[in-house]
Amino acid sequence: MKKLLSTKSAMISGSLFICLFVNAQVGIGLNSPQETLHVKGTLRLENPSEGIGKVLQVFNNGSMKWSVSTASPLLGTIETNNGINTFFTTPRYLNGRIDLPPGKWIVKMSQLISAAFTGDSTAGAVAETYFTDSNMSSSPTSDYLPNSATIMSGSCKGSNLYGMLVGNILLNNQTNNLKSYYLWGTLTPVGTGGSHSVYGFSASYWGENRIYAVPFE
Repeated sequence: MKKLLSTKSAMISGSLFICLFVNAQVGIGLNSPQETLHVKGTLRLENPSEGIGKVLQVFNNGSMKWSVSTASPLLGTIETNNGINTFFTTPRYLNGRIDLPPGKWIVKMSQLISAAFTGDSTAGAVAETYFTDSNMSSSPTSDYLPNSATIMSGSCKGSNLYGMLVGNILLNNQTNNLKSYYLWGTLTPVGTGGSHSVYGFSASYWGENRIYAVPFE
């Protein structure tokens, strides 16, 4: 661009009118810009993070991106099935996942633990769950934020028929695309006497079994 020699300069190309001032103010569609960039009319911004219902988020360094509104939580899914009716100490896919757009997320989850114990007052069950990048791999995702919890756990103890697993973690999807996070975990019996049984772990029919996420920055 040529150096401006006067107070202002104008360029006309079709219906486009741009006014350039020597004090570094630019006006589009008007000849008296009041800010560094002053636009009269509609504005359109395009980048890989755009999407329906998103808002333009501005960061401390001045950069911007389209983000999901903080008023719009996202719901995960627990697939329709009868759940898991046996204990397992090797991590397995728990038929649950949540799909997150780019950005940082608080992911919250609750799971009902239904278990029965006979002949052992110290018996119990301990569940530990976490998220991975695949329903075929048990390796934890690398998208946990520093100092975030990486495991959500819960237990069912003694003569209680029900227990709860409740927790939340912080995830950061640093890609430019929607990413799926898959729920994996273990369900371990505690106590050596009597008998232990579990019913419908990670089943969709329990009303307590929910996964959801809210964005934050």
